Amino acid sequence: MNLLLTQNYKTIKLGDMSESRVLDHHSYIKTKKIIGTPLSLSPEVVKQEGYDQRSDIWAMGVALYSMACLEPPFKESTITELFNSIVYKSPKPITQYSNKFVSFVMSMLHKKKEMRPLITDLIDFFNEKSVPTNG
Repeated sequence: MNLLLTQNYKTIKLGDMSESRVLDHHSYIKTKKIIGTPLSLSPEVVKQEGYDQRSDIWAMGVALYSMACLEPPFKESTITELFNSIVYKSPKPITQYSNKFVSFVMSMLHKKKEMRPLITDLIDFFNEKSVPTNG
């Protein structure tokens, strides 16, 4: 919902940065209310736990999954059901793509934030052509 395409479809822009912050590698944020686009919220944000840049990795995984499957990984009729799915359910399998791509996307959608790749792992994926893991 926050990825915007330019008119010529050649540039993607990230929108709705009203709650953005710059963090160092050891900072966590905890808010008193749930903020963000509901379909892209990570499990730790839904549970109102401390979160860090790995919540952004989750959101990128949601975006890639949505582009590949033409639907979000978690889609429910109520916000309560959506949050329950984000925390406890697995998305439908991604089909029609390579195992490497599926592993790449699903690594970003790991329920445990400490198991998600960091941005450096994702960069290494493109440099080394290996599937990212963090753990």
